[in-house]
Amino acid sequence: MPMRPTMRGLTAFDAVMRTGSFAAAASELNITASAVSHRIKALESYLGLSLFNRVHRQATPSEAAVEYHGHIGRAFADIERATVRLVSMSREDALFVHAAPTFATQWLMPRLSGFFQAHPELDVRVTATPQPADPEKDDIDVDIRYGDRYGPGIVAEPLCEEQVLPLVSPALLSEGGPRGLDLLQRETLIHSTKCLVQWSDWLARFAPSLALDLSRGPKFDRSFLSIGTAKDGLGVCLESTLLTFHDLESGALLPLFGQQGIPIKAHYLAVPRHKQGLEKIRHFRRWLRAELERASHWVTPLLADSR
Repeated sequence: MPMRPTMRGLTAFDAVMRTGSFAAAASELNITASAVSHRIKALESYLGLSLFNRVHRQATPSEAAVEYHGHIGRAFADIERATVRLVSMSREDALFVHAAPTFATQWLMPRLSGFFQAHPELDVRVTATPQPADPEKDDIDVDIRYGDRYGPGIVAEPLCEEQVLPLVSPALLSEGGPRGLDLLQRETLIHSTKCLVQWSDWLARFAPSLALDLSRGPKFDRSFLSIGTAKDGLGVCLESTLLTFHDLESGALLPLFGQQGIPIKAHYLAVPRHKQGLEKIRHFRRWLRAELERASHWVTPLLADSR
């Protein structure tokens, strides 16, 4: 007969090893610490060895427990991954999208109603968190991420080319007031710390002789905060035409130096390799590509030199 301990014992053992204590495991499993202890003892009896050294009501994992959990933990992770994959594959009427917060607020959400109208049969669920999603593990069909670091189980492609350039509120461009480099010297520089292009990069390319104190100015780890601060007229932001398209279109932000920007490919569309053929994902990808293509034709006219 195969040696297969009970799932009750293995689940309790895995919970203790991950959480670090019987009490924490009990809280996770919604049972008492005494029940966890009984399950562990039953597992130890089945295995014929001690998994924990118990001294003064403290239980420390033995070397055997650490080695055993290396295998058991991977097995539970495989079960979880397989379950998520099966459930998400079976939900043909639901599309789970994860997006970087700024892309979600600045670009995706203002346009998503168009996808709803084109595909009313799909129940779209969007999450936008600073922490990267793991499409192989999480219940995610599509991940739109800033950056291209993905595992081998993911198929990722850049969304489009973006231009990162200085942008200001029209309120700062008063008639007869300073413009161009003079305005840049006078106004506060707003920093997006996670942006692939920093002020030092832009200045090195377009204004190498301009001496500015780059240690000054507000710093934000989310681009939508930098964009909002610039729209309020509190300084000059260095941001992407993709993320500021709506603000450029409405006139809430203006390019300070026309098309003098640094091109990057920063946002990626990522799909689990085993899901890339699903019809719902093909629908979303075609719609997203069409929206990006439509926007790309409008960007250049919006970048008329405002100096």
